Amino acid sequence: MTIQNDTNTIPRFLVMTSSAKMPSSVKAAYRNVAVVETDGTRYPAMISEHARGLVRVVSYQGRLNVGKGIRSAYALALAEAETMAEELNARDATLRQRLAEVQQVRDASGVTDALEATARVLADALAHVWEEA
Repeated sequence: MTIQNDTNTIPRFLVMTSSAKMPSSVKAAYRNVAVVETDGTRYPAMISEHARGLVRVVSYQGRLNVGKGIRSAYALALAEAETMAEELNARDATLRQRLAEVQQVRDASGVTDALEATARVLADALAHVWEEA
């Protein structure tokens, strides 16, 4: 699910990478990989809970060796993070769609207790989108 704002479209969950700090004796490249949840206002500038536009860090893998092939730790972690972000965005989109459908039915037919309860459950699930991820 993507969030619309004035200038561009920002995905709710996205993959971020950064270079890892290593001792000066280490000459190889190391990087960090994270899946983060955004609030839709801006792209986060860093992988940190304090970054503007970032709600939380869903998954973090640090100090991964950047090898030459697709079997390096960095390449594998990046592929796994991209898969996780796609799944979380799909789940978020499904929840938002279901909530919109329930609200549409509720508005068309008048307020009923069963629809109100369903709307509350879906809204609560959307507010806490896959915290266990």
